[in-house]
Order: sequence, then C-alpha cells, then structure tokens
Amino acid sequence: MRRERKKRLIFAPMNSRPPIHTVTERELQLPAPVLHTLSGAIPLYEVSMGTQEALRLEVIIRAGRSRERKRLAARATARLLKEGTRRFSGAEIAEQTDFLGAYLSSSAGMDHARISLLCLDRHLEKLLPIVAEMLTEPTFPEEELQAYIRRNCQRLSVDLNQSEVVAYREITSLIFGAEHPYGYNSTEALYRALHREDLLEHFRTHYRAGNCVLFLGGKTAPRHIEAIDRLVAAVLPEGNSPQPQ
Repeated sequence: MRRERKKRLIFAPMNSRPPIHTVTERELQLPAPVLHTLSGAIPLYEVSMGTQEALRLEVIIRAGRSRERKRLAARATARLLKEGTRRFSGAEIAEQTDFLGAYLSSSAGMDHARISLLCLDRHLEKLLPIVAEMLTEPTFPEEELQAYIRRNCQRLSVDLNQSEVVAYREITSLIFGAEHPYGYNSTEALYRALHREDLLEHFRTHYRAGNCVLFLGGKTAPRHIEAIDRLVAAVLPEGNSPQPQ
C-alpha cells in the first residue's frame, strides 16, 4: 500500500506581512460625478471611468417601505416590475436581457426602490425601452403576484427556523416599534393580504419624475445621456408623491 504523505501547514514569518499604512486623501482619488438635469427636472449623476465598454444605470425612486400604504406593497411592486409590461411579457424581458448579455434587476428597501441595468454600451438604447416600460406601464400580472406570494411564504417558513433571522426581526421591532415601517416584520398573513390593486396604487402614487434620481457609471459618452433623457426621463409622469406620515 502506498503511504500517504502528511500535509504540513506552512506559515509565513511575521516579518513578511505587507506593511500597514494610513491611506491619505492624495492616494485615494475618486472621480467627481457630473450632474445633468434631464426632462422632468430629473437629476442624473454621471461617473465616467474604466476601460471596458460597459455601463451601469441605476434608477432610484423614493418608493420604499416608508412610502407604502399597504404593508409589503413597496417590495412586491418593485419585484414585479420586470414580470410584464404593456409591450413585453416577463419572459420576453428576460430573453432580451439575456440575449444582449445584460443584467436587469429591481428591488425595494426601506426608503427607495431601485432598478439596476448593467450592459455593454452599444446595447444601451436597445434596453432602455424595457426600463422605460417598467417605470411607466407595468402590468403586475395576477399569476405572477400569486407566484411571488407563494415563494415568499415558503422562504419565510425556512427563514423563521434560523436564529439570526429571528434575532434580527426581534431587534428591529424593538428599536423602531412593531408598527413603524422600519420595524414591522413580514408574515404569511401580510403576504396573502396583497392584491394587484395595492401594487398598482403604490406604483401610480410614487413612480414619478419628482421622486426619481439616476446614476450612470462606466465608459460613458454624451450619446448615453441623450438616450436616457429621450427614452426614459422624458416618458416618466411628472410630480411628486406625498411625504411619508
């Protein structure tokens, strides 16, 4: 029989560690963003940097938990934006973004909803109409809403068996209060109480030009700003939503 060799752990000597030193402002130089004002007075912050011909567009909307009237409506609205619009089904949106090698996501947090698009710069104009329809004409298909509710109820039943999740839910509830937008916890009953009209109401109230700010990073060019203005900013409904109570 062959004799197995014992593996020895080799530790680097203490004096071979890389030196630790203070990072100065001169060493850490970040590019300053350029502010553009688009149609509807929507601000767009441009950070031009990098060598790859790629772009990242972030659409930030004040439409998070702190703005919702129906609990969990903010998250559900954001998640279902890309599950169907007037012209594109959810499958068509997924197929088009995959075909162009892009990444498209939508989510919501405590204060803001977000749409993120990562793509090659030459594909930006092909993808912006999809982003525009997500921001103006989502359909929130009933079957997708029910599938969303089932998935989240199943995930919740798993999460509630994890001590760190239970602890986090308890801590946030104690800090902010169980009735506060930051403090209430999702439950199966809250998910099952969601209706399509709740999502439509949240969307119509908050997804407006006055609640929106854009960020564009990567190897940018003036034509990208013009395309975003023409295809996205110009089609958003004007106005602001009510301030949170």
